[in-house]
Amino acid sequence: MTSFRTYLSKRRIVQNPTGEFVRQLRDEAEMEQIESWPQLQAFIYRRAPADKVKQAILAAEPLWRGYRAFVLKNRRTGPAQTLR
Repeated sequence: MTSFRTYLSKRRIVQNPTGEFVRQLRDEAEMEQIESWPQLQAFIYRRAPADKVKQAILAAEPLWRGYRAFVLKNRRTGPAQTLR
């Protein structure tokens, strides 16, 4: 399974809050250990300034959904078909 950190490293950085979230976390070693939405939320609560937690959660939600969709798609199609 592709790790969340690997997924982040392959994401394009776009000019929106989710893109900024990706830019900030792309090289974060702890992202290698993230395997669930509650773990990502816990990371955000630990690391984000208190006044930025809600914004970070809102930016992270679509990113996590995209990651989960990517993982599920790759389970169904297998690694050979994802290279197209």
